[in-house]
Formats: sequence, C-alpha cells, structure tokens
Amino acid sequence: MLVLKHPSLFLISALFFTFFLTTHVRASMSTASAANAINTQLYASSKVPTIFVYGYSGTHRSSDYLINQSVTNSAATRALTATISRKGAVSFTGKLNNQNPMVQVLLQNNRPSVPQEAGWLVHLLKVLHTKYHVDDYNAVGHSEGSVAWVYANTVLSDVNRRPQLNKLVTIAGHFNGWIGGPGKGVNPNTNTLDDEGRPKYLNTEYKKMLNNNSQIPIGVSVLNIYGNLQDGSHSDGRVTNESSESLKYLLTDQIASYQTAEIHGHAQHSQLHQNKEVVDKMDTFLWGKD
Repeated sequence: MLVLKHPSLFLISALFFTFFLTTHVRASMSTASAANAINTQLYASSKVPTIFVYGYSGTHRSSDYLINQSVTNSAATRALTATISRKGAVSFTGKLNNQNPMVQVLLQNNRPSVPQEAGWLVHLLKVLHTKYHVDDYNAVGHSEGSVAWVYANTVLSDVNRRPQLNKLVTIAGHFNGWIGGPGKGVNPNTNTLDDEGRPKYLNTEYKKMLNNNSQIPIGVSVLNIYGNLQDGSHSDGRVTNESSESLKYLLTDQIASYQTAEIHGHAQHSQLHQNKEVVDKMDTFLWGKD
C-alpha cells in the first residue's frame, strides 16, 4: 500500500495541474475564437456561404490554402465540408454560421467532366437550400472548378432556382480550352480575342455556355483571376490568358460587374491556389468593405 508522506504537497500539485490545464484550454479556445473572428473594420460579415471547388485531379490541398489564408486574414470562417460521392450524393461535416462561412467541396471522383461536375454542383446547391435554407451563395473555382461553376449557371441554370449566385471568383479558368487539349486555338499564341472579347476559335463547351448565357442570374459580380508567366506564352503554363479572358464574352449585360486580375509572381497554374496575392484579392472582392 502506498502511503503519502506529504499529502498536502500532493494536493497542491494536483490543484496546480488542474489550474494549468483549465487555463491552457481556455486560452486555446480563446485563440481559436479569435482566429474565427471577422475583422469588421476591413470586411463585412454575412451569412451568405462561399463555396470552394477545385480543379481536375484536385484534392483538399487545392483549396485548403485559399480557405485557411482567408481565416488568417480574418475575412471569413471555415464552416462546412461537403463531400460529393462518385454517384453525386452529398454529405456534410461542420455547421454554417453568419460570419462569412466557407464551404469546402471534396470530390470522391476528382476527374469528372465539366458537365458532370456542374451537375453535382447543382445538386449540392439544392441540398444546401433544403437542409440549411441557403438562398444565396458565392462561388470560388480553380481551373475546371471555375468552368463547372459557369456551366452550372448557364447550361444547367434555372432562373427560379434557389440558392442564386451572388459573387463568382474564377481562378485559372480554362473556359475555352487548355494547352494541349482538344480543339483549335488552345495552345499559346494560337487564338485571339476581338474587340468585344469573342475568341476566334470556340471549343464545344464554350459554345454550349455561350448559347445559354442568358440564364446567368441577374446581378452577379465576377472576379476573373489568371496567371501570366511572362515567358512569351501568355499563359500560366496550362491555360492561355486568351482562354481565361474569354469568360468576359460569355457574360451578359445583366451581371452587376466584371473585374480581372492578372498575376505575375507565382503565376504557374497550380501555384495560383497557393498564392497570397490571389487570396487577398479574393477576400477584398467577396467581403471587403467599400
């Protein structure tokens, strides 16, 4: 049998440990709470969720930086993770809040076609409306994710559907093809845009979106971000600037605004979703106060 020679000393040690543990937990919770707080001097707080979708062959790492850096910037909060199965079923972890909630989409099949991915996004939106009563949303896409958002809001659009698109951020979108892909004008310096922004050569998916562009919701604001390696290719190494810039011609006069941002530093296709300049521009566009 163990006999304590100094029980008072043991009691003091136990109380000290309990105090230390409680203080540490409270400090950790306070730090986490502070990290999730919105800097209301720079950003307007809203309950409208912003949905992040990555590109072909992407993983959670493809959107982690965009989301985590926005939290670091005190611009938004990480809220939901939406996992879409290979059959298109949606499951959620986390919960929505009213502090610029961000929703990260994870695809179990991360190599879908654009129409397939767009169809999944349309279903996701319906579930968000039914389950969480979401009426409006912002969207962020990288590469094919950008194209899927535009396809969902043109070819698969329904002007009466809820939720409705509010703001759209496209990053490295290959709206009119990618380098080495099918069709004419996809390789560097082989396509041109006329004074209205119409490409000389149009690929199949671009034509479908163009033929249905009247379905884009009224009042959408768009920020189109793309990279230029400044090596003479006028591209980010995977997508030509002409392909990214061809988005403007797809949009109709019913959108509220259209902005572009050409990135030069760390401008390679896959670096763009790991680029702080990109995140800063995105945060200001989505949530910045005027």
